[in-house]
Amino acid sequence: MAWADGNDLTLSGLGTLGAFRINTDAAQFVRDLRQNNGAKKDFDFSVDSRLALQLDYPLDDAFSLTMQALAQKNRDGNFKPEFKWANVKYRFNQAWSFRGGRIGIPMFLISDSRNVGYASPWVRPPVDVYSQGVSSIFDGIDASWSHRFSGHTLRLQPYVGTSSSKLRPNLDVDITRMYGLNSTYEQGAWLFRAGYLHMKLDAESPALNILFKAMHNIGQTAGLDSWARAADALETRAKRATFSGVGM
Repeated sequence: MAWADGNDLTLSGLGTLGAFRINTDAAQFVRDLRQNNGAKKDFDFSVDSRLALQLDYPLDDAFSLTMQALAQKNRDGNFKPEFKWANVKYRFNQAWSFRGGRIGIPMFLISDSRNVGYASPWVRPPVDVYSQGVSSIFDGIDASWSHRFSGHTLRLQPYVGTSSSKLRPNLDVDITRMYGLNSTYEQGAWLFRAGYLHMKLDAESPALNILFKAMHNIGQTAGLDSWARAADALETRAKRATFSGVGM
């Protein structure tokens, strides 16, 4: 769906209505870690259904504005819309462009189109890959450089920013000092991608806080200090984390 006016303002949208079930009530299937519950033996319309609206507006020959709001099932069990994109882009020349604001984290091969059902050969992107990311958006800046030579295209995308996400059951994740580099190389019908992401990770959960406090208390007992060391290792407080990925 798309609409444009005479001033080149474009309003487009995407949506998926999906019904899904599994063969048991002893487990639940969720699309990602941001959903509070999932599908069981009865058909569930909330796992894969989503609706988004996107606005694109060129401010002049160099600057443009992009905003996208997406409604999908979240940790609270509702479909409250969330801004996935809200950024201003500056096109410096044919090779360089820059963005600032809310941007999708380019962790995977189809990160930008993961919510567009008809852009993918699957019902949903493989959950064992795409659900690994604790967040899909960040607030910050990125740059894009591209170069064409002999029918080939090389692109580099460095980025830096912060992010936060609310995961189930009650896990709040904050990401700071995040920086990364995404690179793609296209030759004919082939596309090769490699990316690297570094971050400082903080995760807060009432249930985990109780568990780690109990482990520290046990660790004060003579001969059981390994419990306290294990709690320190498992606690996600200002932990350095990295992610590397390749795609083809």
